[in-house]
Amino acid sequence: MRTLLAIIAGLLVSATAAAHHGAPGYDFSKAVTLEGNIVEVQWKNPHVYFTIENKGANGMARRLDIEAASLSTVLAFGLRREMLAPGTHVKVLGFGRLRDPEGANYKGATVTLPNGSTYYIENTPQGVKPVREAIAATALSGKWLPASSASFGEYMQAEFRARGAVQGGNAETGAKAQDATDAAGRANFSCANLAKNISVPFATSALYVLRTVEIGDRSVVMSIDADGFVLKREVHLPPAQHPANAAPTQLGHSIGHWEGKTLVIDTVAFSPGRGQSVRKHMIERLGLTDDRHHVHYEVTVEDPDNYPMPFHYEMLWDHRPDLAMSGVACDDQIARKFLSLK
Repeated sequence: MRTLLAIIAGLLVSATAAAHHGAPGYDFSKAVTLEGNIVEVQWKNPHVYFTIENKGANGMARRLDIEAASLSTVLAFGLRREMLAPGTHVKVLGFGRLRDPEGANYKGATVTLPNGSTYYIENTPQGVKPVREAIAATALSGKWLPASSASFGEYMQAEFRARGAVQGGNAETGAKAQDATDAAGRANFSCANLAKNISVPFATSALYVLRTVEIGDRSVVMSIDADGFVLKREVHLPPAQHPANAAPTQLGHSIGHWEGKTLVIDTVAFSPGRGQSVRKHMIERLGLTDDRHHVHYEVTVEDPDNYPMPFHYEMLWDHRPDLAMSGVACDDQIARKFLSLK
């Protein structure tokens, strides 16, 4: 848990925390245990919310909102909507609001069901995975999920170091982060703007969500189930080349080639945005491991405007044919929900 708190504290000072917008408003230095009956579930993106009812210190009934991760992340942890049926008695490990620590809104970490089973409902560094039989892949094409939910924290730590950023975080830092987010205004805080803040390799490395790979004769399509919108990247295969005057885009222009059984992707022409400039150049390598249960993914980013030296990161993706895209679009009302909960 100390590792979890340290990682989340570091996230409070990152631009990415604004994209995963619930984090700045909570005090991750004080974990609390909540218990009650579920009365409502909002099975939506970019965050799942459920409400429990219990009795407060004054003996009166009270309702508490629990914020979880995105729907695609919650599904990856193995939780299903029917497990949170109204009337179900649950225990929640969570964190209260910075501005109102004993209020009615909490960030959830785990939920324990009546049968004693516990599910993570937010990214953790422990590498949580549902108990399942490993299934070998026949090719790089398929459904994949980071082998560890720790990838979010690990990636952010690596990127912070590459940027030369100073890590740290406390209640004051978190309050300032929330003030900055609130200052942006509800009118500008939307699913469309959340989508604009997601870049690669953040999406391919940090997000603990389903990603698919489809290999064709002329291109490879990579899709990522990200907070209620599916990011799609098309990688053009030989004889394709980067156009001389490629129009910059959020995800850049990608070409690929095979080195044996490893797919090598070269991406340029990025538009300026969250942590990237027009000078960004990215090389990715994807290949099946010997046991065919994983993809070994590695990425190197050169961007002189953001990294003093090239940034390199490696990770494993699990073969997860049991998962499917959440199919639930990002909801603006849910995206702005935390702004109204002080």
